[in-house]
Amino acid sequence: MTSSSTKLPRFHCVLTTGIVASALLLPAKLVLAASDTATAAITVPGIETCNFFVSTRALDLGIVDIGETASAARNVTNEGDAPCQLMAEIVDNSGVGQFSLVSSPIFSIAPGGSAEVAVQFAPLVKGADRRDELRISSDDPNNRQEANIPLWGVGIVPTPPESCSFVVTDPDIPLDFGDVEISATATLPKIVTNNGSVACDINAMVVSATGQFTLASGSTLSIPPGFSADFSVTFAPVAEGRDEGILSLLSNDINQPLSEDIALVGNGVAPPLDPCDFSVAPASLAFGSLTIGSSSTLSTMVTNNGGTACSLTALVAGSGEFTLATASPVAVAAGGSASVSVDYAPIDVGTDSGDLTLTDAVTAQTVDVGLSGSGVDVPAAVCDGIKVKAMWKSAYRPYGHGRRHHHGGKDDDDDDHGYGYGHRHEHGKGGSKYGQLIVIGRGERDGKFILSNADDPEQIIAKRSGRTGRFLFRINERRLDPIPCRVQVDQPDLGLCGQADVINAPESCGSTGADDHDDDHDDDDNDDGHDHDD
Repeated sequence: MTSSSTKLPRFHCVLTTGIVASALLLPAKLVLAASDTATAAITVPGIETCNFFVSTRALDLGIVDIGETASAARNVTNEGDAPCQLMAEIVDNSGVGQFSLVSSPIFSIAPGGSAEVAVQFAPLVKGADRRDELRISSDDPNNRQEANIPLWGVGIVPTPPESCSFVVTDPDIPLDFGDVEISATATLPKIVTNNGSVACDINAMVVSATGQFTLASGSTLSIPPGFSADFSVTFAPVAEGRDEGILSLLSNDINQPLSEDIALVGNGVAPPLDPCDFSVAPASLAFGSLTIGSSSTLSTMVTNNGGTACSLTALVAGSGEFTLATASPVAVAAGGSASVSVDYAPIDVGTDSGDLTLTDAVTAQTVDVGLSGSGVDVPAAVCDGIKVKAMWKSAYRPYGHGRRHHHGGKDDDDDDHGYGYGHRHEHGKGGSKYGQLIVIGRGERDGKFILSNADDPEQIIAKRSGRTGRFLFRINERRLDPIPCRVQVDQPDLGLCGQADVINAPESCGSTGADDHDDDHDDDDNDDGHDHDD
């Protein structure tokens, strides 16, 4: 076997047979195999052929970080007597595609000349890749050659360099100093944390057109890994109005060499001449005796004797019957006054007490205003002026399994089934009971009538206009829950009302259930669709 550095010799072959050979020289080919070189071709004299030579030992591109590349080349020589037209290609046996040609895939070598075929290794995954090949072949019809060169390479995950890594807490949120009085100062910090593996050396600089922002801390900090520190900025306004600046931080962080800029905002204000100083009159609110269910409102006047506006927080404590009727906080201009009101609505018989507390948010000055009142029994209501008669009508509605036919107008119940007056056909047998509340009477003209449960005034059953002073209500059982034992009809705009027991009321009347009655029927609730006020 020949070594990679040994050139293959040239031979002339003499063909002999049992028959006399003709004078014509016939081309012949002898292939020599070698462990680390391309195959060599031997030709008959007089026939020019390409005969390239290349080492077929593995082309090792070494150990390369993922994301980086490495290149290597293999020299190819033409030892024939005709030019070589060669083609190079990568055989991707691994299917990963980590090797690629750097040189041209098609090239020519003159007799006795040479050329380099360059390959690049760009690892995409961790580990060795030894399955791909560099294939070089010729298209010489007298001497077709092919060389397959193994490609080796190892991809590794790169080790990140040690670095400082500084992080600013809320970098997008400015240091807002708010309102600061002229000649006063305010200082705020901005925290910086080192998440890296080496110390962060940070330089700070404040840029302020007016010079009202300055560094309160040193301009340079060295923060060890895993530690935090802060740069403090002072705002010292010299004039009224808004001012802005920038705190710039520059570190030795190789991943973030540029500065981190934090906005600075402050507003200079003139100091107040005098603080808020308020008084109240009267110092107590006595509501006296009120009937249960009624309410009353009393007020106290707040006067600001200071030179700065007061912002007073108002709270009412004590009995739950006292409630604040004025929005809190209460603003009182310097030298001005404002009224603060309290509502009292007793819910039971007895004496009630409480306090109205007013507190200034700045000076913490506090004043208490005493509250007192008592609840007394509600006098018996007199219900008069409207004549009312009520009765409960029970009926039996047959039904069948087939379809019902009807002709003519609508039926006199409010069950929404659309049965009409007149002739009706029913198929099948069966039926169900249903009930209807009928209320009739007379009041005054041009006063709206409201029908309710006399035992539960909150159960409004129906409403309708009262142009003629007469009324008729027909309410289906399904719209009554509970069915009232006694009803009341009101004309609230005229101060009139009337009550009546429901004649033939069912034994279940007055029983509570799901409140699904309609409280806002402003239209006629009768099945015939006509207004019965007329």
